[in-house]
Amino acid sequence: MVLIPESISNFPTTFVYCLSVLLIGGALKGAIGLGLPQIGVSLMALALGLKESLSILVLPLIASNVSQSCNPKLFIPVLRRFSLLLLPMFVFSAMSVALFGLIPERTVMLWLGLIVIVLPMIAFFRPEFRISRDHERWVGPFVGAIAGIIGGLSTLSGPPLMIYLACLRLPKEEFVVAVSQMFLTASAGLTVGLLLFGLSRPTELAVSAAACVPVFLGMWAGSKARVRMSERLFAILVLFAYLLTGSSFIGKAFWQ
Repeated sequence: MVLIPESISNFPTTFVYCLSVLLIGGALKGAIGLGLPQIGVSLMALALGLKESLSILVLPLIASNVSQSCNPKLFIPVLRRFSLLLLPMFVFSAMSVALFGLIPERTVMLWLGLIVIVLPMIAFFRPEFRISRDHERWVGPFVGAIAGIIGGLSTLSGPPLMIYLACLRLPKEEFVVAVSQMFLTASAGLTVGLLLFGLSRPTELAVSAAACVPVFLGMWAGSKARVRMSERLFAILVLFAYLLTGSSFIGKAFWQ
């Protein structure tokens, strides 16, 4: 029985690289609520492959999002606001895992990368470009379903959610809780699908549990930094995370 991916056990430099990715991803997650799934999966996949990276990050993704979702003042209000998005996302995330790999990964990476760069930039520089509360009732379920399907096909549910949140212009604390609830729902659905369709084994969760340690160390540092941030600086850092995510997707599409 092999619990640790072969590439990590045979090459210490790969282990150090992956540890660094977990720390950096955790720090970004703690600071702006983003970064761990986008940067963690993308960068670790360069060393381990997509499936192995996903298996390692399953529990850190869930645990980190549980931690940031449990804001006593915002948890219930945010959950009520986005419940129509979360339910279809969970269902579609779990069921569409059966179609994992159906669409070429290069195609998914390229198009999602372009969209994640262009639309958030429009939302940032054009304040009038936003989704109103009235439109959330039908846009939210649609975005949830799309994010779930894309997540099951490629593990990349984040971009549709990031674009949607960019158009809502939430305050920083509400943004962190909302994005954590969304990523938590997507991760839970993806985990159920992976186990249901036999793409991951329960024994592999031991490595994933160990990966929680560097992630939470990074999150602790990032959360301390967020307290000192202004809303403007927070918005700039979120935009930077979007650009970095989109660029990494496009780069990987051409690099493969």
